[in-house]
Amino acid sequence: MAGGDVGVTHVAATSLKQAVEVSGGVAPGPGNASTSAIARVATNVANVLLLALNVGRIGATFQNNSTTNLFLKLGAVAAIGAGVESFTVRMVPNAYYEVPFGYTGIIDGIWDGADATGEVLVTELTV
Repeated sequence: MAGGDVGVTHVAATSLKQAVEVSGGVAPGPGNASTSAIARVATNVANVLLLALNVGRIGATFQNNSTTNLFLKLGAVAAIGAGVESFTVRMVPNAYYEVPFGYTGIIDGIWDGADATGEVLVTELTV
């Protein structure tokens, strides 16, 4: 097994140096995105698909360019209302959201006002 030196700096700016034995491997990240696709999804007071499942997805962003809250769900069927809430994040008007942790599943959304106008800009990043 190969060893190496690792420098560690304490918060109080004290410098330590100690040999550390490393075993196993480092799993590569998901890679770099080489393609982006932007879609506009109009406001809707019923559940709407924002992104379909895509195993090639590296990331996704959402920009709520609407006049009301967008309730976004990492999963199927976003819902709002007393006793039926099912969403991941509430995006106020003009809010921005990045999908965390390499999530590649379906993403749904629903807006909370019948008088809502505008859209969400959806950017999906893939290899």
